[in-house]
Amino acid sequence: MKNLILLPLLFLSVTYTSAFQNSEKITIESSSVTEQAGKVKLNDNNKQRAKEIERINSFDRKLEKLILSKKQIGKKLFISVPRSIYKEGILEYEITYLGSIHNQKIGNIDFLYWEILSGNYRDSLRGSSYIKLYSKNKQIGGVYIGGLYSSAPRIFNNNLILKPDSDCDQAQSTTINFENNLPYEFFLTCNQHHDGNASGDIYKFIYS
Repeated sequence: MKNLILLPLLFLSVTYTSAFQNSEKITIESSSVTEQAGKVKLNDNNKQRAKEIERINSFDRKLEKLILSKKQIGKKLFISVPRSIYKEGILEYEITYLGSIHNQKIGNIDFLYWEILSGNYRDSLRGSSYIKLYSKNKQIGGVYIGGLYSSAPRIFNNNLILKPDSDCDQAQSTTINFENNLPYEFFLTCNQHHDGNASGDIYKFIYS
């Protein structure tokens, strides 16, 4: 199924996939002189970098608005960020809407899972993963959880459930409760040892 959606200032190719639904594609379309010259160049580079960061942030906000307006649990959005927005190389996103949890203090919280690939060459891209939290379509927090994972987090009974990466025991999982309070850190279990101890990593949420 193909639809054409036009959004101002946003032109890209987007593909949704889901384990439960067919794929659908949306097109959104002297020394002192040298010193001074160096300072001007540095300032220009800083300004250009700041403009690029703002372009990327604006692009990301449009994507967030689109996904949060649909709220299709489990669907993945694949995006290759255009060179007109990111000029440093390759930047790709895979974003999944995980669902929402009702928190007693602030109401419903929506969760997006971001997987980001970036680099100069296709065969040497670096991966990172984030979980971002939203209330009333505004981001209220998030957490960086390292590299890419074989399984996306999921939501069940007001809990966020994470599985460790493929190098760990896949029978392990970590449950984070959001019903009463906003957690500030959690231990993501990798392996459970026979002596009762566990190995893994601690991650911290950052809230705005």
